Amino acid sequence: MVKVDYPSGLASSSLPMFLVLIMIGLVLIAPTASADVTNAPVRVFVIGDSTVLNFGSIVGWGQEIYRYFDHGVLVRDDAFPGESAKTFITHGRWAGVLNQLSTNDYVLIQFGHNDSHNPIYREATIANGDYKTYLQEYIDGSRAKGAIPVFVTPMHRRNFDTNGTLLSYIVDTKGYRDDLAPYVAAMKQVAASNHVPCVDLFASSGVYMQQLGNGLVYSSLMFHGDGGSTHFNRKGASIMAALVARGLSEVLPRPSTLANSCDLAQHLRIRIIRSQLPVDEPSLNKYEPPSP
Repeated sequence: MVKVDYPSGLASSSLPMFLVLIMIGLVLIAPTASADVTNAPVRVFVIGDSTVLNFGSIVGWGQEIYRYFDHGVLVRDDAFPGESAKTFITHGRWAGVLNQLSTNDYVLIQFGHNDSHNPIYREATIANGDYKTYLQEYIDGSRAKGAIPVFVTPMHRRNFDTNGTLLSYIVDTKGYRDDLAPYVAAMKQVAASNHVPCVDLFASSGVYMQQLGNGLVYSSLMFHGDGGSTHFNRKGASIMAALVARGLSEVLPRPSTLANSCDLAQHLRIRIIRSQLPVDEPSLNKYEPPSP
C-alpha cells in the first residue's frame, strides 16, 4: 500500500477528479532522487550509551557528530542511556538497528561505561569475557548486512587525582573500582583481530582533558547535575564528536577517487573539526580533503 501525501492545496482544489488522479499517477511513477544511488547519502548509524545519546541538558556526541560531515551523510543516533554492550542486545535495540541496515552503511559502536559497572548490576560485563563476545556480535551482524562496523573506545570520565593526573577509573559508592582501561584494551583486541577500524576516543579524550585540567573540564564540558564525572553539556558533546570525527579521518581508508564512492572519509569537514580542537594537533594533518 502506498501512502500519498498530496501537494499543498491539491486535495482541496477545484480541479476535476480525473486531473487530480493523473497528477498523482505522475508523482508515483516519476523517478526520485532517493532511488538514484549516485545521490543517496552515506548512512551512519551510531549505537552506545548515555555518553552517545541523552536528553535535556545532557548531550551525547552522537547527537553532535553530524556537524562534522557534509550534506552527503545522514546520521542516525540509536544509542540509549544505561545500555551496555550486553543490554543493547538483550533489550532488543540491536535487532531494531539491524532491521534498518543496508550495504555500505556505517555503524559507529561505543560501549564500556556501563559494562565496567560493579558486577552486581545486570548491565555489567567482563572485559576479557562476554564483553568481547558481544562486540563480536556487532561486527558479525553489521557485516552480514553489508554494513561497515567502526569501534569507538569509551571516552575518559572526569576523575583527577590530587596531583591533577587524569585517572582511568572511578570508585563507586560501594567501593568498587570502576575502570574503563580493561574495556578499552578488549575493544582494541577485538577490532584488531577482525580488521575493524577503531577510533581511540579514550586516548584522545584523555589527552584533551589532561591539557585542560580538572577545573576547566568541569566548568566548560560537563553536565553538573550528576556530579560532573561522566555526562556532557552540548559543548562537551561537540568536542567529543570532533575527536571522534578526527579519529575517523585517521582510521578510515583514504577517500576513493570514484565519483560515486560511499567512502565516509571524503565527507568529513576537516576545517570544522580543526576549529573545535587545538590547532597544534599534528594528527589533523594526516588527511587533507581533496581540492574542489
